[in-house]
Amino acid sequence: MSFRSFVRGDSSVDLERVERLLSDECGMDNVELSTIDGENWLSVPLVANDEFFVKVVTSQNAMTHSLFTTLRNLGVRVSGNGPFFETYDSPAEMARHEFEAARRMREIGVRVPRPIDIVDGEDEALILFEYLEGFDTLSDVEIDAEMIREVFGILRRLHENDLAHGDFSLENVLVVDGEVYFIDSTNVSDDGYEDAVAYDLACALGAFSARVDPAEVVEAALEYFDGDDLRHALDFLVVARLRPGLEDSFGVLELRRVVNEMT
Repeated sequence: MSFRSFVRGDSSVDLERVERLLSDECGMDNVELSTIDGENWLSVPLVANDEFFVKVVTSQNAMTHSLFTTLRNLGVRVSGNGPFFETYDSPAEMARHEFEAARRMREIGVRVPRPIDIVDGEDEALILFEYLEGFDTLSDVEIDAEMIREVFGILRRLHENDLAHGDFSLENVLVVDGEVYFIDSTNVSDDGYEDAVAYDLACALGAFSARVDPAEVVEAALEYFDGDDLRHALDFLVVARLRPGLEDSFGVLELRRVVNEMT
């Protein structure tokens, strides 16, 4: 088995067991599951009866999260900052955190698929969200200045409410009928919150700069964040560049130059 297949963990999901859990614990009849394509490193996303998103978090996904978290915290230390990513003890803990994060984001007016339920299985946990029909990820749509500004505005709203996404990528932003939805936040420590905010910005600056002129990206970011915020984000560009799932490369040195010139 390749390392890529190992960490993705798709083969570890027993779809029949997932169907039984949904039937026994959620009262669903005639469960039909379909898969969703994508780089699914930390969970396996499914659709149940064209009505629910079902995220399956396995023990293997939890182990992969711990591995990535260790590597990212090492990168943060090398950058001269304190580590701020936190691990989970179990798939159930991962699921509960994401469920609660989604609930809190919705409370402050950020669009997130509505969290419905959590199901604890023997070796996995399931998170049920409302199904958003006809969604695309931001990596699959044309990106314009208005979309970039909207995403930075959402990040600003999260940060103003003491929340950090911690796992931003274009794959973790859904677009439905022109409306933006955030998904897949991760766990950051309270002590490292300010650095986690800077890491969010670094990931967003890098992800957009892989598709759009960096000057346009920085201009949009400056509508919501000041120069100090963006310069702090520069500390984490290299760490963000190593993030699995940041689907396109971006020029760290070029982005750093643009930020410094514009701030």
